[in-house]
Amino acid sequence: IAHLIMGYVLGLAMLYVVSMIVNALAPTFDGQKNDIQALKLVVYSSTPIWLAGVLSLIPLLGVLSIIAALYGLYVLYVGLPVLMKNPEEKSIGYVALIVVCYIVLTLIVGAILASVGGASMAMRGRF
Repeated sequence: IAHLIMGYVLGLAMLYVVSMIVNALAPTFDGQKNDIQALKLVVYSSTPIWLAGVLSLIPLLGVLSIIAALYGLYVLYVGLPVLMKNPEEKSIGYVALIVVCYIVLTLIVGAILASVGGASMAMRGRF
């Protein structure tokens, strides 16, 4: 249970860090910096992916996770010009950079969870 809670908390922290990155990159793509709008954008675009996590409980519905991820990308693409006020023609590059940052942070959080999970199992003598 502690591992799941830690994963949830790190996932929320990751969303906050991605929103800080989105906010910091806004002037690069001719957008306006706004902490709240960047957080809204990241949370709105990540919601379909988080909800699709429930679908992984049933293997046949796991395919729908791909559709949810694509919808999340669509929400990110459509939301950037509205929330961060950047030109629509620069949204593709902005989205691509945000996705790369999200993937890197996901790998880091996964490594942290794996190391903590491995350490806790080793302490119990199950490793």
